[in-house]
Amino acid sequence: MRHTIISLLPVLLFGAFLACQPSTESQQWGGEFQLYQANGCQSGELSKAAVGDSCFTYQFDADLILDFCASANCCPDSNRFVLSTDIRSDTIAISVQDTAANLCLCTCNYIVHAEFYDMPEDMYYVNILAGDGQLLYEEEVWRIF
Repeated sequence: MRHTIISLLPVLLFGAFLACQPSTESQQWGGEFQLYQANGCQSGELSKAAVGDSCFTYQFDADLILDFCASANCCPDSNRFVLSTDIRSDTIAISVQDTAANLCLCTCNYIVHAEFYDMPEDMYYVNILAGDGQLLYEEEVWRIF
């Protein structure tokens, strides 16, 4: 038993040494967030007048709060999207997948709301992509001091 422990000691020390080495890979943020669609077809301040208009807004102090428009088929009016996010280093990627793209013959703008808590960096690149990979928004967001 003692001989086995002594034999394993160099392996364990080598493993500990490797674990202490700096990583060159991007680190994924493991914090908490919320990501959801606001109910209903939107009009007003954040609605887009045309596809080229931006309705991307943010507030960034301790937490990062984003609101942006996603254009989609107008029915059903709730639970329109499958939303996902990936945060690595200084880049936040949000994917917005329409769940019923051809259900009706009308288009509506929906607000997607995101909150990311206790963000460690002072600046992030935010890329918002449609389900087909089309880039909807490419923004830089800066912490307010």
